[in-house]
Parts: sequence; structure tokens; C-alpha cells
Amino acid sequence: MAVPDTSVSLLLQLKDPGNQFAWEEFVRLYGPLIYGFGLRRGVAVDDADDYAQDVLTQVSRSLESFSYDPEIGKFRSWLFQIARNIWLKRGRTMGRRPGLVGGSTIMRVAESDHAVDGAAELEKEWEAEYRRQIFARACEKVSESADAESWNTFWRTAVLGENCEEVAAELGIAIGTLYVRRSRMLARVKDAVQEVEREWEHFEIAA
Repeated sequence: MAVPDTSVSLLLQLKDPGNQFAWEEFVRLYGPLIYGFGLRRGVAVDDADDYAQDVLTQVSRSLESFSYDPEIGKFRSWLFQIARNIWLKRGRTMGRRPGLVGGSTIMRVAESDHAVDGAAELEKEWEAEYRRQIFARACEKVSESADAESWNTFWRTAVLGENCEEVAAELGIAIGTLYVRRSRMLARVKDAVQEVEREWEHFEIAA
């Protein structure tokens, strides 16, 4: 995937309504983050796409007045405020509609958000989802080029937490071989995480 023109940030490109590539890149990067955050905050699976679309629509409307200032904060902090506001609005709307699945769940979570330190906790969850998305994208990158056996060994023992001895016995390999494979995959994943982080940060920096 080619990186947009380094002389103009993705954020600036998004202000051009005719720049379809920039918008597709934005959705590719931030769509899963918004979707995952909604799910973890009580949005029903059937409604998560609508929630993400509502956030993206508001982003599109707000970008014209958005001005990146690193002294104030990162772009995803601004995006978090939009995601949070849409989530709260959605919870209030659904909570007033009897029988609507997910409405009461969001309302209960939203009420806790107004408790002491609730907003800070919500932002921590947003950052946690951001980290999960970076890890998922890094794993996707590595798995595409890794041999299946090594990746399977890493995933089962390092991510799923399966017993190393049992996995080695099932695969018919020495325990030392398993540790070597896992160590190599872990190193590649760490490198990929850094690569993805740089990619995301690049799109948050205005020229």
C-alpha cells in the first residue's frame, strides 16, 4: 500500500472532497478502531456498522474546521471525542426506544461514564482498542509472509496461551524447535508493530 504524498498529510488531503484515495485510507486505518470501540462499549454486533458509519459521517462533516495542533493533542484524541459523543447520543436514543436490543446496555455503560474518572477510563479503553488494532494489523502483515507451521506455533503458544509442551508434541517437533520458531515470529511481530505505529503516526502529522 503506497503512502500518500509525504508533503501533504492524510488529514489535509481529507479536506478535499474529491480525494477518494485519502478517504479510503482513513477508513482502512480508523474504521476497525471505531468499530471495535463501539462493540466494547455495548453497541450490539448488528448495530456496530451503523455506529461506525455515524462516526465517520460526523468526521467528514467536522474535518473542514479541524486544525491539527500537536501542542493540543493527537488526531485520534479528536476522533475519540467524536466516537464518544456519537456513542452517548446513540445510547440516549436507543434507551428511549423500548425493546431495542443494546439500548439499555449502552445506557448503563454511559451512566458509569459520568461517574468519577469515568471519562478518563473511557479514553483508556479507546487507547487500548488502538493498541489492539495495531497488533492485529501487525499480525496480519507477518502471517501473510510467514510459513504456516511457524505462524501456527507462535499464535497457539504466544497469543492463545496453549501449553508449549503439548503443542510441540502435537506438531511432532522438539520443544527447542518450538521456542526458536516462536521467538523468531515474536521478533517479526514486534518489528511489524513498530512499522504499523509509524504508519499511523505519519497520518497524524500535518505537513
